[in-house]
Amino acid sequence: MKKMLVLLMACLMIVFFAVPAFAATEYLNITLDDVKTQNKGAIDNLQMPDSKSTTKYFTMTREAAEYLLASSTTVCINMGDATVSFSPSIFTKTATWQSYLSFGEPMGFRLIVDIKSLTDETTYFKDTTFNSQGLYRCDNSNFEVGGEILVAGVTKAALTEFAGNITYVANYEWTNNYAGLSASTLRYYWLDKAKALATNKNDWQLVGGTVKTSGSKTGSITFSSDLTGLFMAIADKSLASSGGTGTTTPSTASGVFKDISAHWAVYEITYFYNLGIINDEGDYFYPKNNMTRGQFAEYLVRTLGLAEDLSATGQFKDVPASSPYYVAIHTAFASGIVKGTEAEKYSPNVFITREQMAVMMIRALTGLNKSIDTNTAIFSKYTDADKISSWAKQDMAAFVNAGLLSGRTLTELEPKANVTKAETIVILNRLYNLIK
Repeated sequence: MKKMLVLLMACLMIVFFAVPAFAATEYLNITLDDVKTQNKGAIDNLQMPDSKSTTKYFTMTREAAEYLLASSTTVCINMGDATVSFSPSIFTKTATWQSYLSFGEPMGFRLIVDIKSLTDETTYFKDTTFNSQGLYRCDNSNFEVGGEILVAGVTKAALTEFAGNITYVANYEWTNNYAGLSASTLRYYWLDKAKALATNKNDWQLVGGTVKTSGSKTGSITFSSDLTGLFMAIADKSLASSGGTGTTTPSTASGVFKDISAHWAVYEITYFYNLGIINDEGDYFYPKNNMTRGQFAEYLVRTLGLAEDLSATGQFKDVPASSPYYVAIHTAFASGIVKGTEAEKYSPNVFITREQMAVMMIRALTGLNKSIDTNTAIFSKYTDADKISSWAKQDMAAFVNAGLLSGRTLTELEPKANVTKAETIVILNRLYNLIK
């Protein structure tokens, strides 16, 4: 009897601990045999509708992925409140995947979609802060996306971004009436959780989306992104209009550059493209590449609308007439905005630093007779202010005081760090709004 009670207790404990695990997670594993025989259903209409499962694991073997890629088949998974569609190439074309091919081990990938709780929303979205900016969250709309590369069934690497977009169709229920906003003002935003945790800064970036209403308070939002991390539907007061219902599609740059449609700076880049400030990039913008001193001079001259001035030609021996930045650099030099890194040397192909950018832009503001605040008291909250070069200290202070630049983190300015092309456009956009 005693043994039976012990056995019964053991069984109850197994059930007690096992049930929540199965209820919380749903798995869908696809092999080559599954794809060929479709014994799990058509690959473009897979079902994972268990509403009790907050985490969805979708795993595919290399062989199944290659079979689908050969036929250009898109995977579509219905998860109940959301649907995801993607090509297996978003995993197989990553550098991480390619680096493990030489191992000769069985490979696969895993897509993870984790439906987050309201607690996650309130942790990363402070209502008092964002409401003042005209942004209001849609409760229980957030989910986290992850991607993993598997080797011999073991997770070898987690992806920070995919090699292409996943298209999401996420259902929403808009039960709030913040500031009189309708569901048509909802868009999806993305948060880099790792960065948010490291910097204590919740910097939500607009992804966009098309809103389709099926009722006054329910409907879906369709959007695409190549990012991993946390996504949430947020209502933007600036999108409110008198018509305000039905399907709305935000303007994007997908028809301008092929690599920025889901980038956090897509609207600034598109805006500057439409202004003609960015006009010689081809089909790709490469937003993550570092900005060179030569290209920055060109963008700055265009942002300021400076007329061509070649009165100082010949000043820099490393900027010949054949250089694509010849006119811009010499025009900026003649205007007193730029100087060389050495006598007769501009270094156009060297990546620009944050403090160099600060000096050039403050010279531009000074030339326009704009008020400049060089009070260095602003540096008190930054632990690395002592790393600012002496020749850049006052201009860096003015740069931050003018709202043109903030710290890379809450406590670090990183004055000698390089600046990406996307970051440059965002900063120049602030300058443009300041002087226009």
